[in-house]
Amino acid sequence: MGAGTPPPSEEELTVAFTAVARLFGPEAVTVRLPDPGGGEAVDGASGSGPNPALGRRGVRAALARPESVRPFVRALLRAAAGAPNLRLLVPMVGMAAELRGVRAELAGQAALLAAQGVAVRPPVLGAMLEVPAAVLSVARLAAAADFFSLGTNDLGQYTLAADRGAAATAYLLDGMHPAVLRLVATAVAAAGRARREIGVCGEAAGEPWAIPLLIGVGVRSLSVAPPRVASVRALLARIDPKAAQALARAALRLEDGGAVRRRAEAFLARL
Repeated sequence: MGAGTPPPSEEELTVAFTAVARLFGPEAVTVRLPDPGGGEAVDGASGSGPNPALGRRGVRAALARPESVRPFVRALLRAAAGAPNLRLLVPMVGMAAELRGVRAELAGQAALLAAQGVAVRPPVLGAMLEVPAAVLSVARLAAAADFFSLGTNDLGQYTLAADRGAAATAYLLDGMHPAVLRLVATAVAAAGRARREIGVCGEAAGEPWAIPLLIGVGVRSLSVAPPRVASVRALLARIDPKAAQALARAALRLEDGGAVRRRAEAFLARL
């Protein structure tokens, strides 16, 4: 939506969610809670402070001003009644209490809609892992989350202390820096122990050179833009998981993201 464009209404969202769920059913369809601090318009809510990336974003904004995302929440509850494949992904999660807060909001709005005779269904609830604190708390978050999605763009930003929106620090951003890759590996292992699905979204999920690294640390689900689906599937069919594991182990010992990329590109060249 452009600047000044009002967010869609509850009715519009209900229609949209229902249509998408039917189009892709019975496959799971994941919708993300709006992230006003990330530049999305939701009834006037927005990030605040001199550094919005460290301010009231994602779930923080939703819990601080639940009315700002209420049309979205109510629409999802209504659409999920006829589309059980719909699920909700919550951005910027840092602690389990935030997910419990979202569940409470879902339950409250579901009760109000049900009292009006409207059919509803609480969606499966997932947490985006975008800050190191969340990655290191997967075991606890698993008690409140049904699935996880690793957001490599923001995870790189917060791990490397490099603002995604600042040209002066753009050269520092790297979703496959050894430190970021180690956090991805940590999250995947913890989610596996908790028996929770975990995937990767963000630019790294669609980058050919990054894919063998992700496979090597145990990632088995990638979220990519539609135009890249066919090429990513073709690449996955060519990757030997054991060779990818060896690549990832070597990458974790390298000095920086540039060295990791060169090692990964050499791996691709040999396929």
